[in-house]
Amino acid sequence: MRSGVQPSSAVLRIVVVEETRELAATIEHALKQELLDAHVVSDGERGLELARDLPADLVVLDISAPGIDGVETCRHGNSERLTHTKKMTHNRGKVP
Repeated sequence: MRSGVQPSSAVLRIVVVEETRELAATIEHALKQELLDAHVVSDGERGLELARDLPADLVVLDISAPGIDGVETCRHGNSERLTHTKKMTHNRGKVP
């Protein structure tokens, strides 16, 4: 068992929208290390497409993503009932 997560037959499917390649690769690697089904894309339009097609259990958005930004992507996702927004944060810091 990793990180206190209980074993389950269901795998959490996560879509991450992140435009910075290095950060996107770090996030994807970390999520897959936790045995999660991670799908990382670089813009909001592709994130919405994936959330529609999969469907996703969780969508993590870059607020300043190219194309439609994270806020607008969230609005579209909520209006289409693709996800339920629980918390939205903004981080201007760098990943170590």
